Amino acid sequence: MKTYLVESYNPGIKFDTGSLVIALTPQVCYQLDKAGIKYSIIEDYYKEAEFSAQDDEYHKSQLQWIDSLDEFLQNNVEELDKLNLKLGTIYYYYLKSMVLDPLYVRCYSLQKLFQAVKPSSVVFISQAVNEPVPDFTLRNRDKSYYSQVIPLLCKKDNIPMESVLLESVKVAAGPDSLIVKIKRLFTQSGIIIKAYFWTQYICKYLGSRFKKHPEKERLNILLLKLAHIGIGFVVDSLLKGHRLYLLSDKNITTYSFFGTRDYLNLKTEKARTGVTSSSIWENTANLLEGHDLIKWVNEKCQSDVSPIILPKLKYFIAEVCPEILGYYKVFSKFYEKAGIAFVITPDESYPIEFAAIAAASHNKGTKSVNFQHGDGVFAARFWNITELAHFNVSICSNKEIHEYFKHQCSVNLIPTELYVSSQKLLSIEKNKRLRERGKGNIKKGSVIYLPTLLMGDHRRLDGQVYPDTWYYRFQKSLIEYFSTRKEYTFVWKGLPTSDAIYNPVPEFIRDNKYTNIKIATNPFAQYLKSAHRVICDYPSTGFYESVAAGIPTISLYHQALIVRESAIAYFGDLLIRFTDFNEAIKHIDEFLNDDPDKYTMSMDLDETGLLDILEQNDKSD
Repeated sequence: MKTYLVESYNPGIKFDTGSLVIALTPQVCYQLDKAGIKYSIIEDYYKEAEFSAQDDEYHKSQLQWIDSLDEFLQNNVEELDKLNLKLGTIYYYYLKSMVLDPLYVRCYSLQKLFQAVKPSSVVFISQAVNEPVPDFTLRNRDKSYYSQVIPLLCKKDNIPMESVLLESVKVAAGPDSLIVKIKRLFTQSGIIIKAYFWTQYICKYLGSRFKKHPEKERLNILLLKLAHIGIGFVVDSLLKGHRLYLLSDKNITTYSFFGTRDYLNLKTEKARTGVTSSSIWENTANLLEGHDLIKWVNEKCQSDVSPIILPKLKYFIAEVCPEILGYYKVFSKFYEKAGIAFVITPDESYPIEFAAIAAASHNKGTKSVNFQHGDGVFAARFWNITELAHFNVSICSNKEIHEYFKHQCSVNLIPTELYVSSQKLLSIEKNKRLRERGKGNIKKGSVIYLPTLLMGDHRRLDGQVYPDTWYYRFQKSLIEYFSTRKEYTFVWKGLPTSDAIYNPVPEFIRDNKYTNIKIATNPFAQYLKSAHRVICDYPSTGFYESVAAGIPTISLYHQALIVRESAIAYFGDLLIRFTDFNEAIKHIDEFLNDDPDKYTMSMDLDETGLLDILEQNDKSD
């Protein structure tokens, strides 16, 4: 059967009668639905639960691959061996999330499709794009994995293939309104943050004058990010006499009552530091050709994907690794000179941040600290590295996840020290008291629907991600059900700017002119005082925030997601497993018809502050 694999579509495309049309993206699903063209999605040809069940074996094998990569690098770059620096492990997040897993996912799903359909020929329809330019994330910015994998698999299986390239259509953005321009000006100037900082400082300073605090040794602390940690931590630290530093781009700044001032230019310091010759890195990268590291990827993908994987890994070795090593040495010197006790971050995004955490973890007298930035109910072994093993100290947001991480540390011999600080959820819990005191502010019949993100080529195999085209269909089915419940006003509260690919769901809602469904992209926090109920289809941070705020809440999760048993027991009726769309809708129907008080609970939170934990940890040493 002639098979069309459609990654991009326009109305001028005609499909042969009797052919099979496969939509590869949510946007194409939406466009084909609108055009009235019958199609399938790739998830129709394999079972997601069977796929996610591979996670345990795949994860163990992948960790062995990461160890082999570290050994390969240390064997060929002497300085890495002397420092015992494992750059593969350090950069595990991007290697897994942007390279290994999404490539494996695409190969697996396409091969399942070809095995089921046995296409006589393939027509691949996509947009014309430039060759991707590598960057530190190792992701595919333009040229998708589909566009790279499909030709390889067709060649391997001797399937005739035709490629149809469509011109990309760029939508010109309209001029910004005066309000948007003013908001941008205020944001860029930092006036609001500075005003908030000064207000907090003055209020807390005046309050502290009437309190006696025990004398404590001054701590020197480096924040890699202020997000999730908050201005309150900065103010409290300064009032207690601690010295605070902040990583700002490639500079270190220091805090005072007057704000921040430059302290150290890291880029300049890196240039002064002796670096390993670029030829050593390039020669090491070239040794990958034909190496067992590439053979492992080919074996997992059941195809020769070396043309795809080699450029990414070579870029990692030749460009990213020397960047991390250079900043690692700069941070090591800075920590020793400034007497840095703690380096804190909610997560790592840039090579310089990975270098800062690696240097802290290796530096005597300095501890790396992970301050949990989000919440989730998943049993993801992925976190054993990214949340635990990378750090000397990990601070959990609630007691249930603390017990789970404690078990993971014990079983996997991870020496990370664990603490609990629920300061973020406690700040949200204030809405619960406001709701109880002023129930008139609650908009009866207002139901917030919180979807999750579209992952595109960033999908991991770890039992906590939905496939995009399946998820579009799922959201569509829920929205069609919502439209029948006229007694409620539903708010689709998405976050399009965080989606890896275009999300057409708002277009679908607008096209159908549903009178009881609204579209919103503003912060979820704005609904915590007024929402009558909340429905999540993915139990992550928004679910936790809604429960903490005292809103009647449920979160559905598909059977393919790997969820902690302790989380299932903890949340009870608020966490609901489903196997198909109809069952999910049945659960939502029961939720809307049931007593809302049945779907609220008091979370077991810990009032210990981040600064209290750091002072306690420092004293214990």
